[in-house]
Amino acid sequence: MRRSGRPDAVFLKGPRTTDDECTVVRGLSSHSLDSRHFGTTLHLMRASLAFSALAVLLAVACSPAGETASGGASEAPPGDLVILFGRYGGGGGVSGHTIRADGTVLRWAGTAPEGTILAEGRVGEDRVRTLWDHVRAVGFFERQEQAMDPAHFVAVTADGESRRVAWAAPIGAAPPDTDVQRLYDDLDETARSAFATPE
Repeated sequence: MRRSGRPDAVFLKGPRTTDDECTVVRGLSSHSLDSRHFGTTLHLMRASLAFSALAVLLAVACSPAGETASGGASEAPPGDLVILFGRYGGGGGVSGHTIRADGTVLRWAGTAPEGTILAEGRVGEDRVRTLWDHVRAVGFFERQEQAMDPAHFVAVTADGESRRVAWAAPIGAAPPDTDVQRLYDDLDETARSAFATPE
């Protein structure tokens, strides 16, 4: 007589799984979970590094105007700042300008710097600050150049310390392409602006 309902379970005979084999299976399962966890952690680390790199790029791009081109913070010039610069020519004559911390600009000529004052003008404090940043950026107080005339020269006094740098600048020849020459050109442009006639 046929019985109704769920059929009898069928048991297949085979080798019995040992406790050691179960341990291996559990270990493999755990290893798979650990691998997935490690992959997720690695992904998060990469995302974090990418975000950090983006933040650095944004910080550089959005750096405030109070920083110099060399990366250092802008600094107010010392109260005793005096910058003399000019040109020694043949026959012992010298001509140039003086820029002081308060923005005073002097134009002079003679046998010595400031020998005869020819004119006096002014520039803004922000411009003096920019010039001071430029002086610091070229490492002016560590320089040693001392050329004979004809030459360009820059002499700076700040915080009680003075340094004079001079380099060859033959008359009629193009000036050298150096960082101190670019400082000189910046100083000269600033001084000339103090005497520019307003439009």
